[in-house]
Amino acid sequence: NIFTEYIDINNEVLHCAVDFNISCMNALVAIKRGNEIYFIDEISLTQRDANTHSMVTEIKRRYPNRKIVIYPDASGRNRNTSSIDVNNTNHQVLRQAGFNLVFDHRGNPPIEDRTILVNSKILAASGKRTLFVHEKCKKFIGNLRIRVYKNNLPEKDGISDHLCDCMDYVCYSL
Repeated sequence: NIFTEYIDINNEVLHCAVDFNISCMNALVAIKRGNEIYFIDEISLTQRDANTHSMVTEIKRRYPNRKIVIYPDASGRNRNTSSIDVNNTNHQVLRQAGFNLVFDHRGNPPIEDRTILVNSKILAASGKRTLFVHEKCKKFIGNLRIRVYKNNLPEKDGISDHLCDCMDYVCYSL
């Protein structure tokens, strides 16, 4: 479900999912139109730049003065080395930057539920597609292509799972 055409996003709410990790941080930016979700951008920070403060800076640099809703990894409410400041959680850093956060306070949705939902958006039994990825999201597209499933669940390989987790957070919440 790769698309190439330009989409005018000037009046759109941006839905940005963030996955927290120590050596890399990833985000996907999407818009929602009706029941359709369009992933329009990806952000991948590695090594020294892989922290919540740097992610906030990059999101704001790419999308200044925009209404952005963040769908973070639910584990970000705990203290984490990627937030730099041990007195802040990843979620606190995002809130202090002015973002609204949407996540289940009990934890991330079950992987089985996320997998079924995302698969039905990629291609429903009816043949309808409601999830689209812009061609410039090259790392995300590559991750989708190499993602492996075992017993109907995605395998966590530390490579393809971060951006795919971002996709799951947005799709499940929207």
